[in-house]
Amino acid sequence: TLGFGHLMRCRALAYALNQAGAQCVMVGPSLEYRLPVDLEIFDNWIPRSTWNSSQEDAEYLISCATAYQGRTIIILDDYRIDEPYQHTLLKSGLRWLQFDSRADKPLWADWVLNASPAAQKEDYIGVLQRSNARILVGPQYAVLRPEFSSVPPRTYEKSDSIDVLVTFGGGDDRGAILFTLKTLLPATSSEIHYHVMSGGQNPRNMEIERWIQSTANGRVTLHVNPENVAPIFLDCDIAIMAGGTTTFEAAACGLPMILVAIAENQV
Repeated sequence: TLGFGHLMRCRALAYALNQAGAQCVMVGPSLEYRLPVDLEIFDNWIPRSTWNSSQEDAEYLISCATAYQGRTIIILDDYRIDEPYQHTLLKSGLRWLQFDSRADKPLWADWVLNASPAAQKEDYIGVLQRSNARILVGPQYAVLRPEFSSVPPRTYEKSDSIDVLVTFGGGDDRGAILFTLKTLLPATSSEIHYHVMSGGQNPRNMEIERWIQSTANGRVTLHVNPENVAPIFLDCDIAIMAGGTTTFEAAACGLPMILVAIAENQV
């Protein structure tokens, strides 16, 4: 129920690689999270439900990678990847890109990607263990879904009404959506309309829908798993949202944000 931003950016990256002629395989997430578009993006989807140890998981990933012919590169988007895991990969001779957010542990990857606006190359001095490793830092390396590559420039026009986007990721919002609505609806005028965007895997969706129907007086529109999210971003004037990967999509749309961290790695 957490970490859907990781899945979204891996899917977006795989889409781009696939368009460039690469063969892509997803290893890890359950098949229940696979979308129809994934059948076009991924040649195979291998679920991996258990994690017993770093070495065992690394060896399993190596076995998946070596089953394919040609030059294989691994993309690691999992904060459990510790140094023993990396040493196992290193011995296999495989090359890999590793997503990182903290620069707080040794990294043996060939490429390290941290798209945070706060990230700097200097943060990785003493962290990168290989002299030829390439560090990719800053929002210019954010991985966005294709629909955000050609959004029109935002125009800021004065209006009597204001549309507010409320979203806290694709999984469990941890109560943040209703916390936001219950706080703001009584304190704001009727000219302000709220658009709630929630993932289909959010276990609180029914509770949110019931509250909106009984309490919101038509001032809240609920969007669950919308097919295209960029138009919703572009139609809103400001967003109240989690500090995850969706922030880069909002930034691509020029949407001002108020951020509320609902996970430690968002702080």
